Amino acid sequence: MKNKLLFVALIGIIILVNQVFAQYYIAPYEKVYDDLRYLQTGGYLRDLDLNQTPLSTIQIARSLNNQFKTTDHINADPIHRNLLAKIALEYASTDTDLVGNLKRKLYDILEIDDDQSVLHYGVKLNLDYHSQPQSKLFPQLRTFGSLSITKNLSINNVMTIDPFASENPDYLGKEWRGLSGYTEQAYLMWNAKHLRLTAGRNYIVYGPGRKSSLLFSSTARPLDNFKVDIFQKYFGFQAITAKLDKMNGNERYLSAHRLSVYLGDWAISLSEAILYTGTARNPEYAYLNPFLIYHAEQINGPDLNGNTLGTLELNYSGRNWIAYTEFLVDDIQFDKKEPGDLEPNEIGCILGMDIADPFKIRGLFLGMEYTAITNRTYKTSNPTHSEWYLHRNVPIGYELGSDFDRINVILRKYHKNLQFALEFDRIRQGEGDLSKAWDSPWDSLTVEQGYSESFPTGVVEKINNLGLTVTWMPDYGKYLFARINYEMIKNVDHTKKDQKDLIITGGLFFDLRK
Repeated sequence: MKNKLLFVALIGIIILVNQVFAQYYIAPYEKVYDDLRYLQTGGYLRDLDLNQTPLSTIQIARSLNNQFKTTDHINADPIHRNLLAKIALEYASTDTDLVGNLKRKLYDILEIDDDQSVLHYGVKLNLDYHSQPQSKLFPQLRTFGSLSITKNLSINNVMTIDPFASENPDYLGKEWRGLSGYTEQAYLMWNAKHLRLTAGRNYIVYGPGRKSSLLFSSTARPLDNFKVDIFQKYFGFQAITAKLDKMNGNERYLSAHRLSVYLGDWAISLSEAILYTGTARNPEYAYLNPFLIYHAEQINGPDLNGNTLGTLELNYSGRNWIAYTEFLVDDIQFDKKEPGDLEPNEIGCILGMDIADPFKIRGLFLGMEYTAITNRTYKTSNPTHSEWYLHRNVPIGYELGSDFDRINVILRKYHKNLQFALEFDRIRQGEGDLSKAWDSPWDSLTVEQGYSESFPTGVVEKINNLGLTVTWMPDYGKYLFARINYEMIKNVDHTKKDQKDLIITGGLFFDLRK
């Protein structure tokens, strides 16, 4: 039966990849990314760049089409075949007669050619239960709309209703009769074989990190931006310019560009971003040019102040394993001539390795990752904080901010429609996170006296969390999960208080899109 399912999916992909079908970005919180990571580690779909997401349905379809041109999937074990079939059916699906009739009526109203358009719409429902810090049910509803006007052009919209979003003290937005919500994504996307243009609000994620990324992470709020992507076999290029929320009366803009080179089993990426602000500042033409080096423009000026960050990523793909690293540079001091040169380096790194089917156990995934980011990274001494890498009070970079290190290990087992995940997470968080104002204690010292500080700084909060998750997911449109975590925290909130908790979490997800 599974072989027949895969065969049907393969034929559908080969046909649809050259026709009009749903064209949209797959949000980074979707479960498919875990499965893509496992498959890619095992040698499948390696033409997908999982270090630059979100992926579009067109990228998925093209990668599947390329995969099915080989014979590797024919000899794949049932677990790999099942995952490939689930991905193919989810992201290249056809319509039922009922949905097709409704769409034809909408096409008549909108005067759209039925043969050249595809309309997908509906809702996604999340219901999560958490036992700590207090027993509570968290509902979340997402509406979804995607209109593929032609083979190349689509309009997409995702809105989120979250009754508990306003309970977060950092939430920026309104609450109406106990409800809060926002437009999560809204964008126009145009695709060609080697070029993609996007205008609107959508996610931007760079980096190989499994838990988070250093420059643009999956936990950041989507950005209002213009984006250009160029795809080639041996390299890729992306450029974005975005408008951020105002901060203390300052207009805020963000530009970034990224070059990736693919050399056999190696993938190498260089990225640079600049965040610039001002009370009456307009977009800078120099920073709208993706072919300039932003840091050089900032130094040469005049009046081109901003906060620049750069990253280097290295990936090597072996047989059933992938090793990766990401290095971030915010500010490095090379001279020791004046007190300002005593400022500690603001840098970060991720080192990790993924292994598929270790110990020759089919359906097993092992991920190991270490992350460290020093104090004051993502910040500047600007007193308005407007140059800090925050958007709507949420970090744009790594979700934990700065001044921490983290060790994470996960062991996931696939068995038919079930997944079992055992995960250990150890975090040491210093006092210099993104909620703390900029300080410069070295200013009162001489170069001869020198300055150094511990890492992480101050009273370090230490978190050890061990969790077991069981997930039932017959397809990406519905799943159930149950999780139990034992968490030990030393120096809670950087005090002498310790805490131990047994946390029970459960939830379900339904995708009612058509």
